[in-house]
Amino acid sequence: ERYVDDYPSMNLLVKKKVFLDLGGFDNDFWPGEDSKLCEDLVYKKNGKILYHPDVLIYHHRRDSLFGFLRQHSQYGYHRGAFFAHGDKNSRRFSYLMPTILVILVLYLFAIAILQILFPPFFRVIFFPFLTFPLKLYFISVAIQGILFFVNTQNIMISALAVVALVLMHITYGLFFIKGFFIGWYKKEKIY
Repeated sequence: ERYVDDYPSMNLLVKKKVFLDLGGFDNDFWPGEDSKLCEDLVYKKNGKILYHPDVLIYHHRRDSLFGFLRQHSQYGYHRGAFFAHGDKNSRRFSYLMPTILVILVLYLFAIAILQILFPPFFRVIFFPFLTFPLKLYFISVAIQGILFFVNTQNIMISALAVVALVLMHITYGLFFIKGFFIGWYKKEKIY
């Protein structure tokens, strides 16, 4: 049990009077209207959001990989825009991790291509310590794959879940970048 400054609306209860005083959901942002509501509740109205671990909510994700990735592209896009807007509840390091992963992979890929094309000039730019976070990521994904297998006892589901997890992180990270630049440029309508 703890106080938080952001929580998804699918798991959120708000008193009607408070909800109406805040003006309800800002429909200019979807998904993400719940983060804007929480931002206003906590940082503009000095309200509180209590997370209680005993409350159980059953929520399902999209039933296709494309739908799942599209959903997470929207999460990344809006979180990036809210980060650019300066929303305090969108400035956690954990929200940046998929984006850092994507930037790191793109950087390492570009360096590898440059080393192949121009070997004498680009050997110095490659920093081996930059691969450490990538190795750590793949170790954590492998551990998650083992946990998937322990829970499902199905190697195929576990392998597909790992692929979906990596694709989700890449999708979120790419769209976070897009959302950041659009949110930096546009403060109101980000579509």
